Amino acid sequence: MNKHKIEQMLQKTNQEIKNIQEQLKEYPPGHISCQKNGKYTKWYQVEHGARKYIPKEQNNLARTLVYKQYLLSSLHDLSVDQKALQEYLKQYKNYRSQADTFLQNPHYQEILQNVPAPAKDDLDVWAHEEYTKNTYSQNSLKYCSISGNTLRSKSEVIIDQLLFMHEIPYRYECELKLGESIVYPDFTIRHPITGEFVYWEHFGMMDLPSYSQKAFAKMQNYCANGYIPSINLITTFETSECPLDAVKVEKIILQYFENPKC
Repeated sequence: MNKHKIEQMLQKTNQEIKNIQEQLKEYPPGHISCQKNGKYTKWYQVEHGARKYIPKEQNNLARTLVYKQYLLSSLHDLSVDQKALQEYLKQYKNYRSQADTFLQNPHYQEILQNVPAPAKDDLDVWAHEEYTKNTYSQNSLKYCSISGNTLRSKSEVIIDQLLFMHEIPYRYECELKLGESIVYPDFTIRHPITGEFVYWEHFGMMDLPSYSQKAFAKMQNYCANGYIPSINLITTFETSECPLDAVKVEKIILQYFENPKC
């Protein structure tokens, strides 16, 4: 992991936290609460335990308080990221990169002078090039990652952030032709050592029969076109009772990408 990159990520996270904290100063006090009343929903502004009814003519207040709740939720997520990055940087305290030390050794510099740039440079270029993205339901792209990507679910954010932190070259929802059909895998990945393509699909609502049927059909399509789970296709699953977690994603990334072969 590149220490400088982690420091940049922490700096960006700190700035985002500061920006939200400044925004929150402009919002009305308290938070919003709703209560179902037959067919209707009543909205309340709650402050110091006291509830104040928000009539329909004050819908702007309700919307403002809802967005305030969203900002507070985002602030909480960023605080978790901040603590994780700070803990990660603690591991670098007084650490000197062995790779940098090796490359500074004059006995090896002459040999390395004419060695071509590592493939990683080409993979980084590939990861940041323009590509054909999925344009379906753009309004569902609402979860921000520290990588700068905006994704469709919190579980995808976990995958995205860990791929980014491990410096794995990847693209989000990049077009892929499967036989006669076009699909957009959640993540199109290049192995950081071999450059081989690996695809990652996350299926997030497997407890819904209609969703799981589509998921299995999608996997059959992959297999029919030479993309096999555990070989060049990573698949992760979750239900409402068994959500995806970062520990599981971390293990998968280490399993697939710490060795030269997938």
